[in-house]
Amino acid sequence: MIKPIMKDVLFLSQKAEPATPEDSQTAMDLLDTLKAHENGCVGMVYPTRILGGMPPGEGC
Repeated sequence: MIKPIMKDVLFLSQKAEPATPEDSQTAMDLLDTLKAHENGCVGMVYPTRILGGMPPGEGC
């Protein structure tokens, strides 16, 4: 299922937890969403963006 792109800085700044087999549907949703936006600007958020590497809103 294609999901909206998450842009909430507070949500994205939360500590990640290791994925488990129960997260397989979330992984499939992520792949569907990335494929749906492959011709646009979609990528993963790197800690440097949140920590000051690139100001929020710049780039994609």
